[in-house]
Amino acid sequence: MSATTSLEELAGLGRVLDTYVTAGPVPGCGVSLSIVVTSVTVEDAGQRAGPRESFAGARGRQSLLIGGEPAICVSSVSSGAERPVTGGMRVLRAKTVISCVPGDDDVLISFAVMVAQLEGGASPDTSEDETQAVADALVELFDAMMTTVRWLDDQGRVITDRPTT
Repeated sequence: MSATTSLEELAGLGRVLDTYVTAGPVPGCGVSLSIVVTSVTVEDAGQRAGPRESFAGARGRQSLLIGGEPAICVSSVSSGAERPVTGGMRVLRAKTVISCVPGDDDVLISFAVMVAQLEGGASPDTSEDETQAVADALVELFDAMMTTVRWLDDQGRVITDRPTT
């Protein structure tokens, strides 16, 4: 990884720490959710501006705090014909939050959520607006989860006393 690696590329280069998926599509609209949490090692972090400084000056991206640590958010919402189809699924919403880790400038944590709809998975009685409302609600749930992040040490103790967003 180089100093010019984009935030979108960082999210795809990490070691998977955890994954969460819905137990199946939401009935009636065929929408499912996946969340992947990864860690990314930043090479040569000491030779350039660290992520904390980079996040503060990021343009066009939402800055926030995750467990009191600086983070940045990249979101996409696709509508109608613009929605990419991958493996028989239409991506409705995608969001990635990349956060610094307390006490470790060489590691970033990525939380990525994707809400997708199985092609043909929606009931004919379900409108596109209703499907999008379900996708939006699932991303709101993800956002709520991000407000509960607490950084723990190797013995399970909270290592930051700063409030979360």
